[in-house]
Amino acid sequence: MNQKQIAPGEMVSLPSIAAQDFSAGANVLAKDPAFQALLLGVSPAKPLAEHAVDGPIIVQCLHGTVDFSIAGIARKMGAGDWMHVAGGEPHALSATEDSTLLVIRVLTD
Repeated sequence: MNQKQIAPGEMVSLPSIAAQDFSAGANVLAKDPAFQALLLGVSPAKPLAEHAVDGPIIVQCLHGTVDFSIAGIARKMGAGDWMHVAGGEPHALSATEDSTLLVIRVLTD
């Protein structure tokens, strides 16, 4: 994925972006003083280790399937599934297939 950052007021099709050639890693879609939106490509070979961020995050699976753990409790997440995670909450994920997630991170001071 090599998506340029999206300008305020610009409209994009997330399914179209997610359907582009898959590559693991994070790609920032938009950044504002209040939030950051990114596409996260996750492959079975590269799980994301447990970590926490200061503010809350919103996660939507756009493509594929991942096991998303919050505080050690795993949940299977597939295309179209959505959830939010409280700030400071430890979470991790591993993909069962190449997957793309939309992650919106609320930035705190």
